[in-house]
Amino acid sequence: MRYPSQGILPHTKKKKKIQTLTDGEKDILAYYIHNQKRSEYLPYNDELVRELQRLRIIDQSSIVSSCL
Repeated sequence: MRYPSQGILPHTKKKKKIQTLTDGEKDILAYYIHNQKRSEYLPYNDELVRELQRLRIIDQSSIVSSCL
């Protein structure tokens, strides 16, 4: 998935944002660290997940859907 250039923060603003993460954002990232994971299933429509994607702190690897 490619990201449009608008909405991506410059490096200095991204660094400041990382330093001021919300508790919810910290919880998402803590899972990766504590469990030594490289990937995790997260709801793609969750506001916190979308914000971390927008900042390019996490990346969406794929979209999986099922047809009934």
